Amino acid sequence: MVKLGIERKELWLDKLKGKRVGLLTNPTGVDSNLNSSIDILYKEVNLVKLFSPEHGIRGDIQAGEKVADYVDEKTGLPVCTLYGDKKIPTEEMLSDIDVF
Repeated sequence: MVKLGIERKELWLDKLKGKRVGLLTNPTGVDSNLNSSIDILYKEVNLVKLFSPEHGIRGDIQAGEKVADYVDEKTGLPVCTLYGDKKIPTEEMLSDIDVF
């Protein structure tokens, strides 16, 4: 049986304790029960910022649609869009996180 990385938190979660965490993810970032990695980590670490490729972090943005940075409605976290003109995080986007 394949075990997803988010389901093997015991191997790496302690490395995130006390750190400001940024997460690059998309709608496929889930556990085997389809719980979002965002929602799982939000409860266990200091998740401070999300980074999103095309379609947004929750899959609610149409393909090819240009999207400005926004706030995730479920967590209230800022989401930096890495699609369109920005394909990699800028130094400014990373300035308030310790682990990406």
